[in-house]
Amino acid sequence: MKNVILIFLAVFSLSCHHKRPEPNIYKNLYTGDYLNKVEFENFKKKLWDKYSDSTKKTNINYHFYEIVSSSDSIIQPFKYDVKVGNIYIVNSSSAKIFEYINNVFPQKRMVSIKGDSIQIAGNQSKPTLINFWFTHCSGCIMEMPTLNKLCEKYADKMNFISVTFEDKKQVEKFLRKTDFNFVHICNADKYLNDLGINAFPMNVFIDKQGVLRDVEGGIPVDSVGKITDGKEFEALIKELL
Repeated sequence: MKNVILIFLAVFSLSCHHKRPEPNIYKNLYTGDYLNKVEFENFKKKLWDKYSDSTKKTNINYHFYEIVSSSDSIIQPFKYDVKVGNIYIVNSSSAKIFEYINNVFPQKRMVSIKGDSIQIAGNQSKPTLINFWFTHCSGCIMEMPTLNKLCEKYADKMNFISVTFEDKKQVEKFLRKTDFNFVHICNADKYLNDLGINAFPMNVFIDKQGVLRDVEGGIPVDSVGKITDGKEFEALIKELL
């Protein structure tokens, strides 16, 4: 999949197995403004101060597009979503998948990297969490430990499935170094394109009747840009049980 969007929940140094260029300039794709690192951190703080609500949950997710190198600058274009309660104040995505919220999600049968037949949506004995990701997505990697904990806690009550456009060889190589304990489906380019998904990570919550109940980016971050313990995702899971 070309021109994929990398969604990071926060911008900070991440220790992982993949080296990436470190941006020194950030471009706001909404306004066209260029920000240095300090200005970007100040921008994030001001955005939080503007939209934080003491009575409702506030989630701000940052969407980082493909890095652009120019002279001695490494430019990171970005957009962002702001969700207060259940309402998107700012929504950067027009992906078709959002049209299915509170409606029946397309049923599909796919094959996991272990060769198992996996049903997505439709009537099932358990609700389902689908994580859309790829191996060089830092935001995806950052949330995996928390996703693993949720999987461990609710494995007997919930289906946990990951879907990527990458091939089996790439995913298996990644999994030899990094724990990600979902059921993995690869080579899903057409499936992702049909749903209009080009932003990662994306997490989708489907109930037992196959109805899409919620679409989230990555696990939310707090007011200082630190990833949370996943309690927001756990609350969504409990609503489906």
